Amino acid sequence: MQNHLKAIELLQDWSKWLVGINSAAIGAVGALTTRPSYDLQAMSSATLLCGACATALFLVSLAFSNWLLLALPGVVQRASEHSGADVYAEGTYGGVGHRVVFFARGQHVFFLAGMLAAVAFVIAPHHPLCALFVLAVSAVSLAKPVAELIRNPERYRVPPL
Repeated sequence: MQNHLKAIELLQDWSKWLVGINSAAIGAVGALTTRPSYDLQAMSSATLLCGACATALFLVSLAFSNWLLLALPGVVQRASEHSGADVYAEGTYGGVGHRVVFFARGQHVFFLAGMLAAVAFVIAPHHPLCALFVLAVSAVSLAKPVAELIRNPERYRVPPL
């Protein structure tokens, strides 16, 4: 049980860090758009698109992180002395619903895609084509996990009793 609880603590710490980083990244995008060199009226479509995508991706990651942090106390409460299963395989709400891995993977994948979109946002005013390429890479990085979820949603759900 000690390993189980330690794994949950580590996951909780990582999720809390992601909440802070996501929030700071959203604030940074907002701060950059209020600088005189980033006049919203004069921004290129590429810059606006990259900024909007970065913000949206960070918000989705933030939502996954918040749901995971909300679910972890229940996972800890259901842990027993014989908890030998991987923490990621645990059910989140009452031991049913989505597995911990669904929320953990979601927060991570959307955070990484958001970071790429934020890089694209920063370089967009000077290199719009390069920024659109980086934004496309960000979108492609989401394609595999989303396709996997669509193909096999049961992998992320706890089977009914």
